[in-house]
Amino acid sequence: GERGEVAERLLAADGLTAHASSFDRRHVLQGVAQAAAAGAHLNQVTGTADRVLADPQAVELKEASMLGDTRYSTADLLAVEQRLLAGADRRLHDRVAVADRRALEAALARRPSLSGEQLRMVTALTTSGAGVQTVVGVAGAGKTFALDAAREAWEASGQRVIGAALAARA
Repeated sequence: GERGEVAERLLAADGLTAHASSFDRRHVLQGVAQAAAAGAHLNQVTGTADRVLADPQAVELKEASMLGDTRYSTADLLAVEQRLLAGADRRLHDRVAVADRRALEAALARRPSLSGEQLRMVTALTTSGAGVQTVVGVAGAGKTFALDAAREAWEASGQRVIGAALAARA
């Protein structure tokens, strides 16, 4: 029925987790209300939202939101996350993309304004040899500037570098 279709849409990859990896009941209520093109009574919206959250595809997460609300994700998204983590773990000791020490030192020397944290990040990225590494930092922390030093060190070491970012500006 329609309620099943709403749950299916909200719990699909392009639904509640299209732009965020988790959601809470408020997001579900909003999605249900938006799906009710002809309008709906509050009891219908809350009932449908409860059914969405009871769906096997909706998985309750251990950590609450910053507001203390129960957070959820989807079984499909969690399975993708597990595959990515397992793949990263398998590639931990690949010994790939290791920059020449002199190339790294030269790239760092050309950027004297790099902070200690940025220097450690670039050094770890270019010397660990791990097949998959992540860089996490708040906006404005200088990730893009620091990654330029890593790019230079890798290219000077004969590595081919292809950049990609989730944020359009980066």
